[in-house]
Amino acid sequence: MKCFIRLITALLLISTSNAYSNETALYDPQVKANEALVRVLNLTEHSIVANFVSVNKKINNTASFTFSSYIRVRAGQNNFSINGHELSIDVKQGQFYTVVTKPDGNLTFAVDKKINKKGKSMIAVYNYSKAKTLSLKTANGKVTIIENVKPNATGYREINALSINMGIFEDTTKVRETNKQHLQKDKIKNIAIIDASDGVAIAISSSQINTRM
Repeated sequence: MKCFIRLITALLLISTSNAYSNETALYDPQVKANEALVRVLNLTEHSIVANFVSVNKKINNTASFTFSSYIRVRAGQNNFSINGHELSIDVKQGQFYTVVTKPDGNLTFAVDKKINKKGKSMIAVYNYSKAKTLSLKTANGKVTIIENVKPNATGYREINALSINMGIFEDTTKVRETNKQHLQKDKIKNIAIIDASDGVAIAISSSQINTRM
């Protein structure tokens, strides 16, 4: 058992090497000058249409409790409208953003991280539970992957590509378990969390970019 735990821990280690710091452009999505990437996370109980007012674009029919693909917008002040709620964000060139429709319909946003080292995978946790500080661990609770993500906050970690069962924990209590997740090189796995009658509910998806918009 100790050998198994050491193996999992080794697989989850974040590289601190700067050897690949100049290779970011090789595996980052190609974003044109003066552009950023924005997507929607819908945490309501119905599908939504997101209007990107400043650039005259829409993301249609993002289903309940799912992430949309990223689309390109121009850098600078951008206005978003979803189901009568509005949000303005000053987006920076080359950055990634998630516009979040919370369960009550109000809008907020997260500035997303990118993978820094070629060949790594990344897990991103979006905690939109109201009062729970949560950690992502291996399903057996032995190894912590992302620790203490506060409500309305995000947590990130680069890890090696592998297949793994994970759990959402409040302190030492497991409140939800994922099915087996296949983490791929140069891909980001997103986990969104909201409150539910039996603890928390989670939505899991891989980041995608809509290159047609």
